[in-house]
Formats: sequence, C-alpha cells, structure tokens
Amino acid sequence: MKKLFQSVLVMLCLALTLTGCAGGGTASPKPGNEGQPTGEPVQGGTYVMRSHGDPNSFNPNMKTDDLQLPATYNIFNRLVKMTVDNHVVPDLATDWEFSEDGMELTFNLRENVKWHDGEPFTSNDVVWTFTKVLEEGYQSNTLNMIDSVTADGDYKAVFHLKQPDASVVSVLSWLGTWIMPAHLYEGTDWTQNEHNMHPIGTGPFKFVKYTPGVSIEMERNEDY
Repeated sequence: MKKLFQSVLVMLCLALTLTGCAGGGTASPKPGNEGQPTGEPVQGGTYVMRSHGDPNSFNPNMKTDDLQLPATYNIFNRLVKMTVDNHVVPDLATDWEFSEDGMELTFNLRENVKWHDGEPFTSNDVVWTFTKVLEEGYQSNTLNMIDSVTADGDYKAVFHLKQPDASVVSVLSWLGTWIMPAHLYEGTDWTQNEHNMHPIGTGPFKFVKYTPGVSIEMERNEDY
C-alpha cells in the first residue's frame, strides 16, 4: 500500500511572525520562554505548518501553484502588497506616482535591500522580472496594460503603459508579481534554472532545505 505523505512546512526562525501564511500550525517556544503569557509574541523557536502536497517549483511567477504560496510569501517580496482589508501598501517600493498623462508609473525603490545570497537588490531586478512576466508569466494577460518597464538609475523603475489605467497598482500587489533575482536568472531558461528549486529572495525568511513529501525548511533572514 502506498504511503500518503503530508508535507510539513518547517519555519526555523528566531521570530514567530510569518508573513502571509495560512493553515494550521504549532509553535515550539525557545527554552526559557515557556512561562510567557499566552498570546504574546515569543522570540525564537520553531513554527510548523501542514500542507496537503508538494510545490511544483519555487519560481513564484512562472505558473500558478497554490502549494508554493506559504514559502513564496516568506521568501520573496513584491513592489507593493495588499493588506487583509484590501489596501495597497509599499513592499520593495517606498512610494509611486503616475505621470500627468497617466502613461507612466514610477516606483521609488528601497535602498540597501539584499538578496539572500548577499547581492544588492536594484531596479535591474524589477526590469528583468516584469519583462519576463509580460512575456511568459501566468499573470501576463492581467498585466496587458503594461507596454514595458525600464530603470531610471538603481532605485527607480518606470512602467510604461499602453493606456492610462489606475488599476495597475492593485494588480501589481497580487500574485505572480514577485520580484526575482536578475543576477541568477538573466541569460538562462527560467523554467529550468536551478534556483527554481533553491529559491533566493529578499523576504523575511531564507530557504534552507526541501525534502519532497516531507518538509520545506526556512530560517530567519537577519538582514530583513
């Protein structure tokens, strides 16, 4: 009889607050914190989440994969993100503005952000990501109001629109718009890149290990 495995997402962290995770889980406090009042944040420990299957890959923009999302929310960032009450707030962008004619949308980017391998995050990552998403990403049809994306220096990305469309900001806060590391993907086939199974992001947790049918392990990003 075949064994049915239930994937377990193991977040090895020094802080227990995970970004955008859903589903049941248990937290094991660090020794010495057992006496803290229930419901208060606990510094340190291990958070365990259950999942009913394995992700196809950890490339967050290539194809729809709900089983990937708990890891994606913690490993990657977007330019903007949506709160639980549907407000769009900054993520890797600090702010944004439309040109007077509505044909350009400019994002000012956070400085001193690092990829998990230590390389700096810049506007080149934004340009590469959305050029690829517009060509092959699973949100390409949703983003068809965008003509192209260019960089204006290292910390400014300009979205050139086909026509004025205020909805583009909220669309960019949804799925399939995660910023990916250009220095690891440029010049490669993004469907076969080795980092699809060993993701490098800018998010609050770093990928450690994936054992199919068993676990995905992450640890706290000290540079977040």
